[in-house]
Amino acid sequence: MAALAEPAELAADSDSRRQALRHTGRHAVADGASFTLTLPTGGTITLQVGRDETGWTSLTSDSPLVVGDADSLDQLEAQAALEVLARIATRHLTEAALAERRKDAPPGSRPPRTRHIPSNES
Repeated sequence: MAALAEPAELAADSDSRRQALRHTGRHAVADGASFTLTLPTGGTITLQVGRDETGWTSLTSDSPLVVGDADSLDQLEAQAALEVLARIATRHLTEAALAERRKDAPPGSRPPRTRHIPSNES
């Protein structure tokens, strides 16, 4: 998929999946992560993985050892990793952090949605 898709398409697909997960009201999404990376030489650097305004993966660090922009494979792998981190974190959230479930809702169903329709009245 990474080799065949255009970057804009991959970014849009990642963002669409992220929005769909968040829309359920029962899943948190990871917008980015900051972590310490231990290098093969034994040194450490801090790396931030996130998204730019288009949804494309960004890799930043204050270390000169990190160079280059994310490619298509980086996009897929980084977004998959962020989804895994969000799943782990979601399992440790209290019910207060999640959308309310209806009392009569079957297990696994979506939470109630509210639609706000603008009025034509002044």
